Amino acid sequence: MKKHHLLALFVALGLLVGLLLGPGTAAQGPSTQLVMILDGSGSISSDEWTLITNGLADAIENPDCIPHDGSVELTVIQFSTNARLEVGPVVITSANASSVATQIRGITQMGGTTCIACGFCLAQYVLRNHPSSHYNASLKQALNLVTDGVPNECADCADCTEWACPSSATCPDARASAKAARDYAISQLGMTPGQDEIDAEFIGTQGEASDWLKNKIVWPQPGSYAPPFIAGWVRVIPDATTFADTVCEKIARIVPTPTPAPTPTPAPVGGIIVPVSKVELLAPYLGLAALMVATIAAAVVRRRRA
Repeated sequence: MKKHHLLALFVALGLLVGLLLGPGTAAQGPSTQLVMILDGSGSISSDEWTLITNGLADAIENPDCIPHDGSVELTVIQFSTNARLEVGPVVITSANASSVATQIRGITQMGGTTCIACGFCLAQYVLRNHPSSHYNASLKQALNLVTDGVPNECADCADCTEWACPSSATCPDARASAKAARDYAISQLGMTPGQDEIDAEFIGTQGEASDWLKNKIVWPQPGSYAPPFIAGWVRVIPDATTFADTVCEKIARIVPTPTPAPTPTPAPVGGIIVPVSKVELLAPYLGLAALMVATIAAAVVRRRRA
């Protein structure tokens, strides 16, 4: 066999060894899709808005609040008279957490009226349609509403476009519209109790407005006041400063804690014999190598006969 044929054979065998010994590089996608739905209406002062966005940004930068291991996909939506996509969907990692936080701090408050329905409509639309979304019904979807009041605008989820949802021209019942949009999001995302949740922070004092959130908006029902943080909770906070101070705790409650890799049990002296079928393990690669050798041998034979 000529030298260049031998070289080709060695290259093929080298590739085979690389396939057998090379480390796996399979990417792992997120297990949780977290959507923050922020009230940017005129009832929120500019100072409060800064506290809310800075508090959320600080939490995103802190790996004790939200994992930086790629297990969480974040989306931030702002609503007022309509709703618009502000950040994401983006998978949070140690490489991008700081830049995502900078984006959040830079969100400009919209002002205007309060269309909670717009926020829910856009949340489901983005998760199902955005090219960066990893949406799958088997992932955990957690929608978190932050507001200081009840809605006064309606929305039709069919009106959502890239990437905004307007309020409706007429609004006979804004609260009913918000609940209908919440129900639509649950249905379209295939949300299931025990896996998914819709929670809320109410900035103000406990009363009729927070009761409406607890009884009609958070999910699964029946809703409850937090703490404790049982899926479908409302947390009443007195002001935006308290939101900033407690948002880390809230996110940590929503996002599942990553399971650490188990520590291998040391093998006893003498080791453990585990039966492994090497033939089954190597068969595909040995077959590839045999095919390459046969091809090269056939080429040599043809050249000698020529």
